[in-house]
Amino acid sequence: MEQVGSSSADDGAVGGAISAALTGRDFISTSMTGFTPAPGSQIHISFPEPHQISINGGCNTLFGQIRWDGARLEVPRLASTKMACERELTEQDTSLATLFSEGLTAALSGAVLTLTHGDISIELTEQKAPVSSGARQDPSISDMPARIPDPAAGSDAVQG
Repeated sequence: MEQVGSSSADDGAVGGAISAALTGRDFISTSMTGFTPAPGSQIHISFPEPHQISINGGCNTLFGQIRWDGARLEVPRLASTKMACERELTEQDTSLATLFSEGLTAALSGAVLTLTHGDISIELTEQKAPVSSGARQDPSISDMPARIPDPAAGSDAVQG
């Protein structure tokens, strides 16, 4: 089982190893201690590119560039979408922004990512992307021939 990072790590190579191990992966919260989520919400965290993070707590999406110090990740400058949300979700967005800008220690063990900050611990489990080859499309869309103008046959000719 892959295990990267720990609360005592201070080697710069550890941050690079964690960043590389997280890139392209998506996680969803499964348990939290010291942090009470808004009712009915979960925290989704994605690492779409090296040193990039996207955080969603149920309404707005926070995103930014990660600065690593060993196993400690900080996102000092978070940008955010600006949707109107219920008060609890807005407060949660603010709490998450503060938490990630102050920094958390990351530990990755297989498909489980644990983020800690003082008495706060957030455990997240990797979410696999759905396989597109098994997905069924709406037959009214997929069975339609493409209408591409053919200058030689007139604009209503069907190709495909």
